[in-house]
Amino acid sequence: MNLLTKIVFINFIIIVCLNKKMEQLPLSHRIVGGTEASVEDYPFICCIVVKFKEPVVNIFSGGAAIIGKFWAITAAHCVYDFNDGIIASEQGFVRGNTTYWDHEREGEQEHLIVRYVIHEDYKTDQEDNDIALLQVREPFDGLFEKPILFAPSNYKYNVSSLGIAMGWGTTKESVEPYTVSELRHVAVNLMEHQFCYQLFSRHNVSFSPRMICCSAPNKDACINDSGGPLIQYTEDNENALLIGKTTSRKFTDYYYYYL
Repeated sequence: MNLLTKIVFINFIIIVCLNKKMEQLPLSHRIVGGTEASVEDYPFICCIVVKFKEPVVNIFSGGAAIIGKFWAITAAHCVYDFNDGIIASEQGFVRGNTTYWDHEREGEQEHLIVRYVIHEDYKTDQEDNDIALLQVREPFDGLFEKPILFAPSNYKYNVSSLGIAMGWGTTKESVEPYTVSELRHVAVNLMEHQFCYQLFSRHNVSFSPRMICCSAPNKDACINDSGGPLIQYTEDNENALLIGKTTSRKFTDYYYYYL
């Protein structure tokens, strides 16, 4: 594990978002209540695509965020099923510089994944440490390919302050396909940790100190593209800060949340 990998895994805090009324809502893979967004507003957003030649098909594997010239961060479960064959056969890509994930458009850039690093403490039966890094061959140098700043290690959010989740998840419940073409974003409220801990404990779900949860009344960011960023802005609104990344998990028929 190189220095960059160690720094990212040590300093990155996992964020869990849920709908405050989650017991009333069905599980889905979408952003509900969100609106269309542009890569021009979020130049760090990107996605993971696996490309097969026979038959020719592109598979959406998850969202990600650019954190360096050759690096992106995502959720571990988005790439957990990757294998040396996908890397060796050059089938895995990070797609950036685009608002649309599923079409080849002018300016879109694809970056071959040459290495992926899953957090050494990640386990598939839990949500803690659900973090992975992607190293690409071609640099992120597109017009709208800029690394996002990490929130400092001592970063403290204000309870009920807004965060923004984004991705390409479908906007309709239980309807295939589970992605939409155009990027969408949604605002969520960051909740107090003890409230989240008690809420999850009632359902025998572990909730680590590295997690916080979010609520989004009447809207939902339970998106199919887990791995996408959850951000807040600096006080002067000049810079976006990466405070976490998204995941979705099902614990009962009505649970979904984000890391």
